[in-house]
Amino acid sequence: MADADAVRRNSRSSRPAGKKGQRATKLSAVADEPAVDATRRTEILKTANSVIATSGLRSSLQQIADAAGILAGSLYHHVGSKEAILVELIRRYHADLDRVGELALKRLDEPDPRPVAEQITELGCEIARCAVEHRAALQMSFYE
Repeated sequence: MADADAVRRNSRSSRPAGKKGQRATKLSAVADEPAVDATRRTEILKTANSVIATSGLRSSLQQIADAAGILAGSLYHHVGSKEAILVELIRRYHADLDRVGELALKRLDEPDPRPVAEQITELGCEIARCAVEHRAALQMSFYE
């Protein structure tokens, strides 16, 4: 009987090392899922920005899903609705504009040897870059 117990103990401890590694991999993959979802959501929003900027506000969710290379059901999983996409695109545009404004305000307190006209031109270029990057949100702002 003691020999049988010893065999059971030895067989448990002689499991292949790969099984433990696989379990750790699965656990880490589960932990990374929210980051993957966030990245996929960002990709979808960038695609939506491009589709809406090109085709207009009447772009369908199916057009966005097709451009993103996913099914419409997956699109709903990541973003919820067309309204949610539009709201998020505007939110990101405003956040980027706020960042540009905050950086400009910080620069006011720092000495800058450049002429004022050059500083204003730089600010205008940053605002224009922001508008180009967020074309769909800019387009929506014309309809508000």
